[in-house]
Amino acid sequence: MTSHKEWLVDIDTSRRSKIMFADDKTLEAEDARNMVIRRRNVKIMVIDNVLYVIGMKNNLLSIGQLIQKGFQMIMKNDALEIYDGQKKMILKVPLSKNRTFVINIQAACIQCLKAVSSIDESWLWHLMFGHLNFRSLQQLGPKKMVNGIPMIDVP
Repeated sequence: MTSHKEWLVDIDTSRRSKIMFADDKTLEAEDARNMVIRRRNVKIMVIDNVLYVIGMKNNLLSIGQLIQKGFQMIMKNDALEIYDGQKKMILKVPLSKNRTFVINIQAACIQCLKAVSSIDESWLWHLMFGHLNFRSLQQLGPKKMVNGIPMIDVP
């Protein structure tokens, strides 16, 4: 969960929910999106279904959701280690003074680097609409928001 809308890509405005915290306070989550982060080795990684929550002061990472997605957590020697499905360590963070794990995640700046060399209408519409994501492009025709748009294929 994050309040940084600028970190997120692939908008899914159809999903709305309320998030309840341990102190019974609730905040509204507007939608779920993907967040692209830059790892220390300069490679990028996608965290999917990140909730955009207006008014959150800190970002939260759900260990339960990570476990459901096939990640493995090991807590030992005052540290949290997170491994992916191939048993590769993707994160190791020490326990802080207030008994939480503070993770500094760097969001990656995403740019569309596709060079259109063939006539692919889906990519042309993507470019014409200022790099609008393909799921949103698919909705423009059926919702009668744009006349003449073909069936969009998600690459």
